[in-house]
Amino acid sequence: MKALVFTLGLLVASAPPAAAGEPIKWIVSTTGGSQIQIPSFFADGKVEHMDVTANGTRFQPKSYPDVQFDQYKPNSTANPYDEIEAMFINDDDDYHIYYKLDKRDLGVISGTRVNSNVIFYGMCQKHDDQNFICFDLTWNMKDQAIFGPIAKRIARSFRKNG
Repeated sequence: MKALVFTLGLLVASAPPAAAGEPIKWIVSTTGGSQIQIPSFFADGKVEHMDVTANGTRFQPKSYPDVQFDQYKPNSTANPYDEIEAMFINDDDDYHIYYKLDKRDLGVISGTRVNSNVIFYGMCQKHDDQNFICFDLTWNMKDQAIFGPIAKRIARSFRKNG
């Protein structure tokens, strides 16, 4: 709850970058065991605590209803890639994986869900058995020009948690 209040307390009233043509305003979100720079408009919509399979926060921006950003510490002992892959891959949909990194302490996946025009990007890193953190982001293909660069900046910010 403190992380949610902290995140919401940093909000800057601004229109989404695509609508306003303005630069993105960034805030620091401290939830799920990590500190990540995220666009301030991520927290302008539905923000809810995650606590079933992970402890963290889910953001669904009001201005982009197809976008979902999760920042969390999973309740898992899996390796980082297996954890992040499980967030996106199941038997109910057709997927194309465009990028995959499977290292002992870092897992990254990026691809598309073919039937729904959704792009996904996620990363998990493990510092030790007690410090396992992740984020994932999904968005509609029509918004790739906006969210591709956002995903890259979030990933760079997330890697600094190491």
